[in-house]
Amino acid sequence: MAAVGLRFFVAAQIDTETRGAPITYKKGMRLGPARAANVTFERNGDPLYGDDVIQDNDNGITGGTIDTESTQMTSAERVYILGEEAVTGADNEFDGSDAASPYVGNGYFRVLREKDLSTGVVSTIYEAWWFHKVQFSENNINAATREGRIAWQTPQINGRMMGVYIDASGKARFFRRATFNAEGGAIAWLLGKANMAAAYDATKTYALGDYCIKEGVPYICISAIETAEAWTAAHWAAVTTM
Repeated sequence: MAAVGLRFFVAAQIDTETRGAPITYKKGMRLGPARAANVTFERNGDPLYGDDVIQDNDNGITGGTIDTESTQMTSAERVYILGEEAVTGADNEFDGSDAASPYVGNGYFRVLREKDLSTGVVSTIYEAWWFHKVQFSENNINAATREGRIAWQTPQINGRMMGVYIDASGKARFFRRATFNAEGGAIAWLLGKANMAAAYDATKTYALGDYCIKEGVPYICISAIETAEAWTAAHWAAVTTM
């Protein structure tokens, strides 16, 4: 199985975290188009030796980092992810401070190619990842002069991954992973994790750009619904990354 793509960055600020219970998230947001997401896990390395050989070993996850790169990062994203603060009474001015950036859940999906060795048929699988608790920072801001041609300079942020106790098992959980045969399934799963979409509700109103799930398919509102109504296809467009 080979990874051939990366799509649909999302993040959601943590609202409540109670040991032994699922984390709840504030309404999340979709981030700039993804270029890279490099995850490095930190693990225990504590072998037990006996008779001059390893008899047992603990290699459980203890933490990790997520280094991400996107084609752009808007001011709204920087406020939401990095904790920058809009300057009161000023337009388009933002402060950075010694305050810690917020804890967020973060996710994306990878596009994988899988070949059946018996038939030779190649299929596409969409592998979605959700990291329960991450704290992002921007550690470098680089700029370079243009020398005859454009040199793309894309934003990079670094995340510290943390374990959370979201059930009664007593195990610290770091991520959840799910695979889908269709892109829409991966998108719908991530929208649900980031508290950005639920099943369409005919008793609710929806603003332009809101998401919902209808029969397993993710949709985005393209015409504001100010009065609750039954499903009207003309007011929605299926979400796709292509």
